Amino acid sequence: MEQTSWILFLKYLDDLEKDKKTAAKLSGKNYSNIINSEFCWETWAVPKGKDGKLDHHKALIGDDLKDFVDHKLFPYLKKFKTSKMNVKILKKKLSRGQCNRVKEIQLN
Repeated sequence: MEQTSWILFLKYLDDLEKDKKTAAKLSGKNYSNIINSEFCWETWAVPKGKDGKLDHHKALIGDDLKDFVDHKLFPYLKKFKTSKMNVKILKKKLSRGQCNRVKEIQLN
């Protein structure tokens, strides 16, 4: 259940970061992602080609997806979750609006 919660959270976080990135760009500011790009939703769950469509050659499926999630994604999230600095950053960025849907997620 914890893994499913993290995956759903990553999708939410990806949407939130898109909104934050757009807002920063419109106001002439820079924005840095909370999660390393390798672990962002669009990188591994729905990678897109130059045409903006799903790139089926890059999309992870079957054993490749399971291996990525089990051996890279969850270990990264575990380290991220245990790092006080990352948790602080995550809480700070989430608290700037739109965090009502994720209040029940335990970060500590």
